[in-house]
Amino acid sequence: MKGQVEQEARSVAEANRLTRQKLAGQGNLNIRDRFLLDALAVADKDVVSHDAGFYTLPSHAAKILKQPALAELNEIFGIVRQVNDQMVGMPASQARILLNGDERVLAVNLRLRTWAEQYCRDRLAKRNARDDNDPMARFQRIYYELLPDLERIGFAEDSVHPAFLAEFMDYLPWALYCHTWRDKVEFRRSEGKLGGQFRVLTDSLVDKERCEGTIQLYAWDRADDLERVMELLQDAGVHGESCTPERARDQLAGLLSDILEMKPFLLRNFKPEKCLVELGGLVFIWSWATGGRIGLVPVAESERQALEMLHKRQFLTMLRVLHDGHLACDATPWIDTDAIPQEHPAALTVNLRILECFHAKLFSFYERVDISGILERLLRSQADDTDLTEENVAASCQLIGEFPEPDEDEEDTTPVPAQIRTVRMQRLLGVLDERLGCEVRSGKGSEVVIFRSGGHHFRLGHHKRNTHVPSLVIKGLLQHVGISFREWLAAIS
Repeated sequence: MKGQVEQEARSVAEANRLTRQKLAGQGNLNIRDRFLLDALAVADKDVVSHDAGFYTLPSHAAKILKQPALAELNEIFGIVRQVNDQMVGMPASQARILLNGDERVLAVNLRLRTWAEQYCRDRLAKRNARDDNDPMARFQRIYYELLPDLERIGFAEDSVHPAFLAEFMDYLPWALYCHTWRDKVEFRRSEGKLGGQFRVLTDSLVDKERCEGTIQLYAWDRADDLERVMELLQDAGVHGESCTPERARDQLAGLLSDILEMKPFLLRNFKPEKCLVELGGLVFIWSWATGGRIGLVPVAESERQALEMLHKRQFLTMLRVLHDGHLACDATPWIDTDAIPQEHPAALTVNLRILECFHAKLFSFYERVDISGILERLLRSQADDTDLTEENVAASCQLIGEFPEPDEDEEDTTPVPAQIRTVRMQRLLGVLDERLGCEVRSGKGSEVVIFRSGGHHFRLGHHKRNTHVPSLVIKGLLQHVGISFREWLAAIS
C-alpha cells in the first residue's frame, strides 16, 4: 500500500529515531524518558490474529470486577479483536495510522473512560485494612490489580490494540490518582510563563519518590498545560468572537474538515518551523500527528524559543488537536477546551481562533498546489491500482464535492466557513449503489454498511452532524470494499 499512510509511517519512524537518538545521548533520564527509549526501540511488526485466550483476563479479575463491568470489558475486547483480525498482515504502524480518527476507536475510548470511572468508584468503595487509610497505598494496591494484564493486551506490538487501548492505559491510572492522592500534589507556575514545577506533600521519602516517579511517567505535571495557555491568552486580552458553544463546535468541525482535505497535499516535506502562529505573546507550532490526534501543537513564549524547541525536540508545553477540532493537553487528551474549569468561559472560542489561524496558514500552502493539473492528469491517464493514493483520491473528490450548507434546524444559519469541497454523504452512497454495484444498507445505530462481492464490509458513521465524508475515509472505503481507482474515477467523471 502506497501513499499518505506509508508516508506518515515513515515520518513517525523518523521522528521516533530522532527522539531515541536524543534520549540515548542524555544521561540521568527520568522514568518517562526511560519508558519512551524502550518503547521507541521496538521494531515494527505485522498485525497477527490473536485467539480468544489472549483477550481473557486472569481468574482473579472475576473476583475484583462486578459482572456487568467484566461483561462490558469483554464486549469491548471483542470489538478490538474483530478490527485487529481485519488488518492481519499489514504493518502494525500503518494499520494504527489508518485507524486514526476511526469512529469505532473514538467510541471505544469513551466507553473505556466511563468504565474506568466506575471501576475506581467500585474498588475504592471497598476498604482494605492493608491500605491503613493511606490514599497513596490504596492507589498502589488497585493500580497493580489489573493494569499489568490490561497492558499486556493493550500494548501488544503485533496488533492494532494500541489504537483502541493506549489512551485507556493512561486514563485508568489518572482516574485512580484523581480519586486518591491528587490533593497531595502542589503545582507552581512562574508569573506570565509556561511550564512549572510540582512537589508531593508528604513526609515519607518512599511515598515522595514513588509519587514523583508516577507523575513523571504519565506527565501529569503537564495536565494543566491547556488551562495555563488559556490563562496567558486571557491575560493578554485574547478573546474569540462571541457565539454559542454549539456554533463554535460547528465552526471547528468545518475548519478541521478543510485541514484534513489539505493534508494529503501538504504532508510531504512539511516543515513545522514554517507553520508558526503568534497570538497573545505566545507562539503556536503546527505539526501533523497520528495516534488519536490530527495535529500536535507545541507552544512557546517566543519565536526564538519555538525554533530552539523544534531543533532540540524538547517542548515546554504540548497541546494536541483532537478529531473534533478541540485543543487538549497532549499527555491527558481528555482535558480539552470543553473540560477545563469555568474560569475560562472563552476557551472554546479562543480554541476556534487558534484553529482559524492555523487554517489560514495551511491554506496559504494549499493554494500553491495545482489541483486542476492533478485532475487533468488523472482524467487523461489510464489509472490503475497504484494510483489509489490519498492525494489522488483527495483531488478526485473535488469533482463531486460540495461546500457545507447551513443546518436548517439551527437558529444561526450562517454557513460554516470552508474553502475546500468535500463529498456529501448521500452523493457518495448514490455513486456506490448506482454506479459501482455496491450493496448499501443500514447497520447498527446510525452507521451505514457498504459491501461489494469480492471485497470486505465497510462501516461508515452516518449521523446528523456527519453530512460530508473526508477523502481519506473514501480512500479507505474504496480499498476495503475492493474498488479500483480506475473504477472510482470513471464513476464520478
